[in-house]
Amino acid sequence: MIVNPVAGHGLGKRTGEALIARLKEKKAAFEALFTEYKGHAAELARSLCQRDDCQALCAVGGDGTFYEVLSGLDTRVPLSLIPAGTGNDFVRGAGLERDPMKALDMMLEGTSHAYDYIMVNDRRCLNAAGLGFDIDVLENESRFRKIIHNRSSYYFALIKSLLRFSGRRGHVVLDGETEVEADLFLLSMMNGKYIGGGMPLSLSSQADDGVMDVILVRMMPRYLLPRMLYKYLKGRIQEETEYVSVYHCSRVTCRVEPASRVQLDGEIQDLMPVDVRLVKGGLKLFGRSA
Repeated sequence: MIVNPVAGHGLGKRTGEALIARLKEKKAAFEALFTEYKGHAAELARSLCQRDDCQALCAVGGDGTFYEVLSGLDTRVPLSLIPAGTGNDFVRGAGLERDPMKALDMMLEGTSHAYDYIMVNDRRCLNAAGLGFDIDVLENESRFRKIIHNRSSYYFALIKSLLRFSGRRGHVVLDGETEVEADLFLLSMMNGKYIGGGMPLSLSSQADDGVMDVILVRMMPRYLLPRMLYKYLKGRIQEETEYVSVYHCSRVTCRVEPASRVQLDGEIQDLMPVDVRLVKGGLKLFGRSA
């Protein structure tokens, strides 16, 4: 078990300790390791998966922790994701068990299911890969989070970004066939349904259907932004068909000018240009809710 103790402003530590007590109570054979720095979860996952006694891996934390664990995971090893972060977007959208103790019990029962994940160049992510407005919001949120320690930091970042964001010219190719040239406001490749701690960007997405939902939002007049924001918060952004296009595919390539960084499950990376592909059924996960 890999526990991020600082996830969810300390919720990770409390959840990990409760899970350890439950495992001892059940006399289960386990080892619990707590991360100590950024990137540590990936290192731990990589080393643990090489051990002969590693029958399963359990990650305790938020979407950032899960992203790190996936980065180091041998995907032949089944994985349990126990949410203890501020957003928990992937678990929420994928229909995995959100109660930590129930998720632990489902892992101990031993039945895993096949889920998709996303490759962006040589990096993996679980929930979403995006560029454009996404990046601006995340960068602003990291500043607000230093003074606002709850989900309000995301809303403040969202408003600030809406007022100041300027788009980028993008060339997007979907499944090697459909080509789109557009002034991009947002481009998101979705395996999950939510981003930003519960913002419903792609409610039709399924993390185990072998299809990636691509949300392409073109730049629009600023007077339309309040309406677009309202529909985004309500999960209805796809109704704005003049500016929003939705595609279903398994591969996307993209380049933009000026160059943009890319977010993978909320982690910002310098990866442009990007080659995004869905790995169908490539991950064994415990904890599917009824």
